[in-house]
Amino acid sequence: MNATQPQKVGIMGGTFDPIHYGHLLIAQSAAEEFTLDQVLFLPTGKAPHKSYQHVTDPERRCDMVKLAISDNPKFKLSFLEVDHTEVNYTYLTLQKMKEQFNNSKFHFIMGADNWSSINRWKESETLITSYPILIYPRKG
Repeated sequence: MNATQPQKVGIMGGTFDPIHYGHLLIAQSAAEEFTLDQVLFLPTGKAPHKSYQHVTDPERRCDMVKLAISDNPKFKLSFLEVDHTEVNYTYLTLQKMKEQFNNSKFHFIMGADNWSSINRWKESETLITSYPILIYPRKG
């Protein structure tokens, strides 16, 4: 790949409690279908729409993700949200990623269930107009 050509990076966010084969299959399918150079797994830190009283500790969730993706060179783990102690908003996380990886073109991977409620996300219009969104079907 040309060094000046932007990398195509998929962002696969989620609680990953636990990560499972479905997550890996979705990420692999997105990488192949949209010729992504890399997929970043982004475990949720503090999402504004979830209660975290029954969620596994972030360090353990990251360890599970690291183990699950270790055999795929296109898959990487990002600690960006779990290292951030405040509530995480997707549009801000993607802005931070854009600053850190300025030679990357990000593609946000989400389930159809999340897509159906995207209008309730903070700055959803910014997210929709700024990044390609790859939507995978979900039951129900």
